[in-house]
Order: sequence, then structure tokens, then C-alpha cells
Amino acid sequence: MQTRFLPHVSVLIAALVLAWYYETFDFGLFKYTSKKKGDAVDELLKKKHQLVGKECIPDTNTCFLIVDSYYLENGRLTTKRDLLLEEHTEYSLTGVEVESTKPVNWDNLDSREWPVNKVVINARYARLLVAAGFIMDSLSFDENEHQDILIAGLGGGVMSNFLSEISYLNLDTTVVEKEEILISIAENYFDHFETKEMRVVHADFVDYIKKNNKKYDHIIVDACENKKADVMCPVSKILEKETIQLLKKRLTMNGSLAVNIYSTKDASTAEKTIYELFSNEFNSCFFLEYFKDKKVLICSKKDNWTWKQQKNIFKKNIELIDDMFEFKLSRFLH
Repeated sequence: MQTRFLPHVSVLIAALVLAWYYETFDFGLFKYTSKKKGDAVDELLKKKHQLVGKECIPDTNTCFLIVDSYYLENGRLTTKRDLLLEEHTEYSLTGVEVESTKPVNWDNLDSREWPVNKVVINARYARLLVAAGFIMDSLSFDENEHQDILIAGLGGGVMSNFLSEISYLNLDTTVVEKEEILISIAENYFDHFETKEMRVVHADFVDYIKKNNKKYDHIIVDACENKKADVMCPVSKILEKETIQLLKKRLTMNGSLAVNIYSTKDASTAEKTIYELFSNEFNSCFFLEYFKDKKVLICSKKDNWTWKQQKNIFKKNIELIDDMFEFKLSRFLH
């Protein structure tokens, strides 16, 4: 190329770069439209969903999808990140909110880089599993009282992330997760990292409670199948008589148990069977429904400590929980 043309080429290249970054440039013979023209938030809303990642358990056909979804809530962009079982995407194993630390524009449009808002729990079932300890008076809002929580099943770590962020309470949380890939997913996609007050144990949950005699104020069972089944949650091993007896032994006298129940078909029959298994071992058990045919089972060592018998006490506790955590449980628990 002759040197006399170089300045003109340089100007053209610079113009193209500017056009790409800013707006539409009209060069007479052709018109270049910037891909960054328009509102960045509108671009995400048009997209609706984005696959953030796919991770599989080694040597199996079991894979998990991590998906970001974009929508407007009260006039502002809300981005939800879900952990889905590829075989059964109708059910979210974990749902969190991710937020950009700065106003969304074309330079920070990739929500994969946005941090998780750990103080928000979107899923009703997860709110209820956490709140159950406070509803049952097993956990209190006394900042001077040390309280121990055990969680079976990590998922994306939404509950343990939330509990670790409640710095004004003296909560110590242990999460037991069998699948190493889920521990990695929680770290890489859901900002889940151990703290002094929260740890993750890579182990089979039933083996863990067999070998460890520690007692807990509240136990949450959110261990679900990694393949589609009639009863997705809890895993079948949890429903064995010996396991249920162990769960009771691992509770303090004032302790409570909350179990996520999710069936893909004939929910009423499955719920009846599960209720009988637990009520045969615990002094008090009852269901709280958070959506139609979707329930959490709550059990206690106390006699007569059910929703029917203690409704007034439990409703007052729910009002306090809603005030402290903004869970809005009162809207669907009556």
C-alpha cells in the first residue's frame, strides 16, 4: 500500500472503531450501525435467559445447568440465577439474585460476572426451610445465644450463604454435600465460600450423622435426587427408619427438623407416606404448604407442637421473621 493512503486508512479504521463503540455512522456508500446502540437493560430483557454454565458429575449422564433470567420487578432489572437438573428443568435446585455493582451498561452487560446478593432468598421453600427453626422456637433472635444448624444438601448454597450473612446472630452452620461437583458449582457460580461460622463437609449425609454425635438446634434436609424420580426430595435414604431416628437423636431437646418434600407425581400419596414415616418417630410433625401440592415437613421432639395446636404462637413468630428477614411468609401461611 502506498504511503499516501495510510492516513486515510487510519481515519477509516478509527471511524469504524468509534462507530462500533458509540452510535451509527453514515459513510455515504454504506451505513454502519453500532451493536451498542440502544439501552443495555432492554437487550437483556429481550434475551430473557442466558445459559451461564453446564457442569456434569464425572462418569455419569447427570448434568446441571446454570441459567440467568432477566425481568423487570417494580420497574428495575432483576436477574435470577437458577441451578437446574438438565433432565428435569421444571424444578430449580437453587435460585438466587445476582446484581451488577454499577448501573448496567454495555461495558458490564455480562451477568456471569455479577455477584450474588446473599441476603435475598427467592424460593419460597428455601425461605420456609430457614424460617422453620425460628417458627418452632428452636432458633431465636438473641444475638448472645450460640445456635447450631445442620443442612443436608448444598445445591447452590443459597440457605447457607444467607445464614452466614446474618452477622447479628450467633449462628454456626454446617452443610453436608455428597457431590463434589455441586461444591464446585456453588463456589464458581453462586459465590459460596466457607467462613469461620459456616463450613461445607464433602460426605454422604447419612454417613455423617452416623459418625458425628453433635446435636443441632435446627436441621434442614434439602437433599434431592440427581435424576428424575417420583419423589425428588428427599432422597430415598433419608426416608429409612434408621435415618429418621438418627435425625431425631441429632437434635437438641428444643430442636426442630425441616424437610423439603417434592414429588413429580401423585404428591398426596407420597406426602402421606412420608408424614407417617416421620410422625412414627417424632413427637410432633406437620406440613406447611408454600405452593399448591408443594410442602415442607416440620418435626419436633416436643409434644403438641404442631401448626394446629400452636398456630397463634407460630403466626407471631412468622410476623417477627418477616420483619427481620423480609421473607413475606405471612402472605401464604395462614
